[in-house]
Amino acid sequence: MNSYKLFKAALIALLVFAVTVCAACGERNDALDPETAAPSADAAPETTPQASPHLPQTTPLSPQHSALEAYRAIIANADKYEYGGDPELEVTGYRYALVQMQSGDTVPTLLLAQAVKLGIEYVRVFRFDPESGKVVEPSLPDNEAIQQGDASIGGFRGELSVFEDGSGICAYEFYSGTGDAVIKRISAEGDMLSVAQLWTGNVTETAPFAFRSIKSWYDAADVVGLAAQK
Repeated sequence: MNSYKLFKAALIALLVFAVTVCAACGERNDALDPETAAPSADAAPETTPQASPHLPQTTPLSPQHSALEAYRAIIANADKYEYGGDPELEVTGYRYALVQMQSGDTVPTLLLAQAVKLGIEYVRVFRFDPESGKVVEPSLPDNEAIQQGDASIGGFRGELSVFEDGSGICAYEFYSGTGDAVIKRISAEGDMLSVAQLWTGNVTETAPFAFRSIKSWYDAADVVGLAAQK
């Protein structure tokens, strides 16, 4: 009887030991599981990557640079625009000039000319608006053509220049047969160009206005004119 009691007590003690060991193993596995383990008090906190102060910062383009980049695209597609001239005349090339059209302008105005076989050029005006970042394409009423050159037929002679007082483009025109001359001022008003006749006379007379010639015209394939403005 005593042997039976001793055996029973030993069996109970063995079972209690086994249960205790299993419980301890379970707690150890939980501690090793990265998904269930509690973070250690000594573990370093996670940090959000910070931008390096040594990385180059992007500088916004200046209005001047933005205007020239916009003009570059226009010049590259010079043959895609309408110039208001006679569509029957053979086109011989394109060229451009950059001018300060009006005294308050902070960026240059683009004059884009289409040359035709008759010996004259039809000129379009493009103006970059710094506030909107877009190019305005003003035109004369009724899409009248702005022209210059020496016509081989009809005696037309014309030259574009800029008024010294910054009031716009000066269009000086005369006819070789009669000598009759006229001076017009072309100025920009929003998306339109206005033209005012300021003087009529004879080519032998001195015009009562101060203006400067546009000396630098560049072939459309030549980017030197754009680079010179930077």
